[in-house]
Amino acid sequence: MQQVSQGRQLFDGIFVEIFFNTNGIDPLDPQNMVIMPLLLITNTSGSFQTLSEPYINDQGQYSVKIQDMSLDNSDNYQEYQLTFGECVPRFILDSSRYKCANKTYVDQYFSQIQNFLSLKSFTTEFSSKYKQTQKINQVYLFAIDSNITFFSQINTKVGVTEIDDGLLFQNQYSTTYLSDIIINTQTLNQEYFKRFVGFTVYQSFYFRKSSLQLLQSVEYPKINSVLADIGSIISIILAITYIIQYINDEFLIREMEKKVISIYYPEIDYLKIDRKWNGQITNIYNQKSKQTINHDFFSQYYQELRSIANKKLQYTNIIYELSRLQFTLQSLQYTEQLKAVHKVGIRLKQQQKLEIQNVSFEYIRPNQISPDSEMEIHERDQIANLVTNDQIRKPKQSHSPLIQNTSKQDLQEEETVKQQYRILNDEDFRLLLPDQEIQINNSNEFFQLNEIL
Repeated sequence: MQQVSQGRQLFDGIFVEIFFNTNGIDPLDPQNMVIMPLLLITNTSGSFQTLSEPYINDQGQYSVKIQDMSLDNSDNYQEYQLTFGECVPRFILDSSRYKCANKTYVDQYFSQIQNFLSLKSFTTEFSSKYKQTQKINQVYLFAIDSNITFFSQINTKVGVTEIDDGLLFQNQYSTTYLSDIIINTQTLNQEYFKRFVGFTVYQSFYFRKSSLQLLQSVEYPKINSVLADIGSIISIILAITYIIQYINDEFLIREMEKKVISIYYPEIDYLKIDRKWNGQITNIYNQKSKQTINHDFFSQYYQELRSIANKKLQYTNIIYELSRLQFTLQSLQYTEQLKAVHKVGIRLKQQQKLEIQNVSFEYIRPNQISPDSEMEIHERDQIANLVTNDQIRKPKQSHSPLIQNTSKQDLQEEETVKQQYRILNDEDFRLLLPDQEIQINNSNEFFQLNEIL
């Protein structure tokens, strides 16, 4: 459709197509024309009639079409009226191409059981997906009777779509098209219509532009809107991530606090604590003693323990506790002896079995250790890694010349040194691990003693 002038539209292409059911006789056959299609065009200059020439459509039927219509309801109006009536020779300008059927052929046609015509309309809608208009076909049926005139007023509804497809800035344009038709049909006396046109009319279509107009606006997303939407989505994702991270942090802190409390109060591992969704304690059950604990009392008590455990997890508190241990050790040992621990360690195993061969050494007495005695500490480290507990307890005569030549007095001295100095081994690396099984008075539940060992 294209804009001709203000208030006037020209619709390109086929607007309507009309054809009849044949039943053996096609009333639009140019050589035996039973019904003649006449197009009456009325405008400010007057009106004129012309034969709407039939043509063969895709289905092989004779049909009549109206195309390239200009509709207007302003002062500069133009209206169309398509009538189907009896064949009148005076309207046939080319007698070699068109001939009216005789009365017998006309009576034979109207004697058929069903006679009707089909009106196929071509309206348009705008497709926002493809940014263009698309044709829509609709078919309407109308009866044909030799004694009645059917008058149908077809109001065309115009659609206007305003489009803005700018990527960054506005790029507005509009398109106008025939969006729909509204059909109102009534029956008239043939004499009434015959006085108006001068011949018998069986069906008349009057086309007029409707005062109703379909207006729609289509705005495609701009890049700034897309980025704003993406930013909103990212903000939501970050908010959800923050909430999940906060929940995980709270869960981790609770687990760490419980672990610290269980180090000092091992019996808490036997407690089964039920909570609500908000963390409130509802029930406490001791799985070892098979007893239920008063959760009102224990909730307050457990919150105090959590508060203390949280403080113990702080770096400043850990450093403070280590400093107290250092001062306690300094009150029990000489400072020089504490400095010497920097040189003590466990030797890595270099082979599956160690033997002492051709090695001479002297044991170091406790009062011989001084801050500068690196050599003594090194010799002691050699003893720790070359002399195992079993080798000192049960020396092998065939493999150790040193032990073979050692006198009974030397063996006694070695045993005395062994008691004074415990040789470091891999068990010392595991000594204070929390998963070590400790036996005290044939009981694993050392916390039941409730006293410092």
